[in-house]
Amino acid sequence: MMNPMIRAFLVVVSAVAALAGETALHRAVREGDVALLRSSLRAGANPNERDASGRTPLIEAAELDQIEAARVLISAGADLDARPRGWGTALETAERTGHTKLAEMLRQAGARTFGRSVGDKVCVRPWKGDGYCGTVEAIDKNAYRIRVTEIVGCKDGCPARGECSAGKPVGGAGGLHAGDAITTVSWCLTHTGVER
Repeated sequence: MMNPMIRAFLVVVSAVAALAGETALHRAVREGDVALLRSSLRAGANPNERDASGRTPLIEAAELDQIEAARVLISAGADLDARPRGWGTALETAERTGHTKLAEMLRQAGARTFGRSVGDKVCVRPWKGDGYCGTVEAIDKNAYRIRVTEIVGCKDGCPARGECSAGKPVGGAGGLHAGDAITTVSWCLTHTGVER
């Protein structure tokens, strides 16, 4: 049973934080205060409560690489796949910010993204619908390493595009082919969440 004075204190802290647009859980995550995070959750704080911008504490933990805070939130029942408009899931946030250990922990806990995560099939087809598709092998911020599984169109080769094909032509003689690995940027992904 929690001390009534501590419970009252946490209620006041939560109310003040809410007026500022953040919850006590968001503040605890931002400050790396795992003890406050645990106390707030024991006092009944909702692990999926959103701040003024719609983000959950788990998304905040993913952005700030707060691995222990993420563990606590996951064990408290945080929604792994919450996706506020404009932010993406906690996993997408961890991948986008380069927090690979936290991203792996989220994947092991069952987190999924919406078509742009490790293991997902994506396509890069900026050549009038032609290009290539493949499986995402790794993500570091906005760089996606893709294992090419098929060339779409480009029978005679599509010209090289710096960011989308690492300066290599696609298909044709000397171009990218199935089995090759390529690193591209997120804005070149024209089709995500493609059926495998």
